[in-house]
Amino acid sequence: MFMGDGFQGMQIFDILIMALIAFLVFRFIAARRRKQQPQMAAAGHAPFQREAHQPAAQPSIFGGSAAPAAARPVINAPAWFNEQSFLAAARNHFQSLQQHWDANEMDKIAEFVTPQMLQFLKQERADLGDAFQSTYIDDLNVQLEGVDDRADKTIATLTFSGVSKTSRFDQGEPFSESWNMERAPGENQPWLVAGIRQNG
Repeated sequence: MFMGDGFQGMQIFDILIMALIAFLVFRFIAARRRKQQPQMAAAGHAPFQREAHQPAAQPSIFGGSAAPAAARPVINAPAWFNEQSFLAAARNHFQSLQQHWDANEMDKIAEFVTPQMLQFLKQERADLGDAFQSTYIDDLNVQLEGVDDRADKTIATLTFSGVSKTSRFDQGEPFSESWNMERAPGENQPWLVAGIRQNG
């Protein structure tokens, strides 16, 4: 009995040691992979880490080529525009897109973005492979940077910032990205993401 109990205790202890070693090896490999492929690692943290360029016919609502942070926001909102409702919906948009991005559900992402943006994102996601991505966003902030009501559409620019993690126990990395969103004229039209820019 004594030898049996001692041997059984060693098995449990051995399993714990092996689990710890496996965890450390996994973290080491993951860290090396991040160093070797910094762009792909960054793309795995937040949904869209590279800029999707806007067509020349759609200049920034901030005017010129100045950075959004340095420019004065343009607020030319239509009468029906409600900023608080828009920001709440934008937050839900962001979280839904993040979940669909992690699960590689491009058909569902298509409901949130313009056709041109969808093609860009499909290529970005294909570069990451088909595997499920695990992303957690903490301290998500949403800020309205500008609204421009035009004859053919309404354009709004938002900045999302927070901390992106690959697990709940990860320290994470801060991120900031601006979304250009468009809405066609008429009732019950959806807001679609037309462009995404990383802010440093």
